[in-house]
Amino acid sequence: MLQLEYLLTWFLARHGLASERGASLVEYVLLVSLIALVCLAAMTYFGSESGNSLDSSKDSIIGAG
Repeated sequence: MLQLEYLLTWFLARHGLASERGASLVEYVLLVSLIALVCLAAMTYFGSESGNSLDSSKDSIIGAG
């Protein structure tokens, strides 16, 4: 059975019928999803701390001006 699968894969690749474009697209979607998940986790974890820091910076800038 393995030889038949190997032969079919070879035939499809040889005649340009097989494409790895779909696999690449799936990999990019997974990568972008992982990056978005990490960004959301970081925003959730640092959200209140960065908000306080930005408010403090804003007040300092307004006070200096």
